[in-house]
Amino acid sequence: MKQHNLGLGIKKLIVALTLLVVISTAFYKFVEGWSLIDALYFTVSTISTVGYGDLVPSTAVSKIFTLIMLLTGVTLLFTLFGIISVNYAKKHSKK
Repeated sequence: MKQHNLGLGIKKLIVALTLLVVISTAFYKFVEGWSLIDALYFTVSTISTVGYGDLVPSTAVSKIFTLIMLLTGVTLLFTLFGIISVNYAKKHSKK
């Protein structure tokens, strides 16, 4: 991937992750009735694969949404980290 395309790819991944966090936080706030901070906390801890287990979706719809959000979020996050890591390694291997 060329350098100018790399920056665009990173920006798209960050936008996609941000949208996923916003949509997921809103979903849990309204469907589960959690506070905004609890919904955000659950979303971020789930996407980052920490998942403390102190908050748990209570409905089948929320559980299915969580599965989709988790798979999407982990894929986006790890892809972003992978691109950044490869770019970092390429820059520092030339020295």
